[in-house]
Amino acid sequence: CVGGGKCTTPSLPLLTPQVWWAVLVFQLTYGKFLVTGIPLRSLWTPVLYTNSLSILPTLLVGVASGEFTRARLEAIELSPVGGSWLLLSCLVGIGISWSGFWCQSLITATAYTVVGVTNKMLTVTSSRLISADLGSS
Repeated sequence: CVGGGKCTTPSLPLLTPQVWWAVLVFQLTYGKFLVTGIPLRSLWTPVLYTNSLSILPTLLVGVASGEFTRARLEAIELSPVGGSWLLLSCLVGIGISWSGFWCQSLITATAYTVVGVTNKMLTVTSSRLISADLGSS
């Protein structure tokens, strides 16, 4: 988004909507399975564990999609206000993760997957209905 222009992200041919849905279903189901074998001291254990495990795959997707090119990195201008918003968004993300694991502790993995996929489908659909430019899958 250099100079207030339109932001675009290079697309990856392998990351079709079907692949994203498959990854979502896998993540919701396998995430519950993965943390069931870990002795939980609190609800924060799976939150921090899964968020830590997601760092490497996220970096790999960033590299594969060209997010770490010299031009993109040099265009970053992070003001103190922008840094504050970034920190706040990270904290909100951790809160959302905690809420997800709290919900998982109340219902079965299958029910949680159905709720998660339905929520994602409704979110993406409503976003696409509002604006094709703003929606993302």
